[in-house]
Amino acid sequence: MVRFVHNGVYAVQSLTSTPASGCVERVAYLPSISSFVWVHQKFGDSVLITPHGELSPHHHEKFLGEWLVPSPDQRHIAVGPGRLSRSLSIYDFRAKSWIELGAAIMHPDPGWNWMEPNWSPWFADNSQLAFFTTEGLIVVSPDGKRKRVVLRTEEPAGLAVPSPDGRAIAYATFATRPRTSGGGNSLIWNCTGIWVVGLEASSQPRRLIGPTPSSTCDLRWLDNEHLVFDRVDEGIPPRARLWTVAADH
Repeated sequence: MVRFVHNGVYAVQSLTSTPASGCVERVAYLPSISSFVWVHQKFGDSVLITPHGELSPHHHEKFLGEWLVPSPDQRHIAVGPGRLSRSLSIYDFRAKSWIELGAAIMHPDPGWNWMEPNWSPWFADNSQLAFFTTEGLIVVSPDGKRKRVVLRTEEPAGLAVPSPDGRAIAYATFATRPRTSGGGNSLIWNCTGIWVVGLEASSQPRRLIGPTPSSTCDLRWLDNEHLVFDRVDEGIPPRARLWTVAADH
């Protein structure tokens, strides 16, 4: 059962009315159909599902990621990397078809989403998505037909987020270091910088925040001039703080 507020209206919706739903950790809400949607996966078969039934054709070729986020106009929904998949897929509600955008890097740490952070690659005008691949930071149309590489970084990078006006993209860079307490032999992916790059051809990336021993799992724009991000310090339990920085783009 999920309780939520949408446009000031309190509502309750059950996520257990569909027998095949199983355990659900991530859902998205679609105001156009007044319903939650999530990914159901079993034996290499994936489908978008709601409490009222299946919402998409089955994707029989592979597991999809469990992360998902609709485009602002809700025509598309991006289903992305997670424990089961490293690719980014788009479902087009109008064409009722799946589109494959290939491997995507939300964060260089495969276990980055243990805190269940939110992330959206969508431009506000629905025309493009921004994310990292092995090629670098790319901008691509939802149908995958138009793609360009914006930049290549010297350090591992992720959390690409377009500004509300679509003129710039913010992102974070990372490096690994040993843990100083607990956690066994696993490494910490500390944040080495928060950056902004404009989408003009002549634009160069600018570092807004320098290296820190903390991890960063979430980054987003507050408006066209400011960003908010988290810093998570190792420990049991970890300590998380929110920071803001001016973008000045």
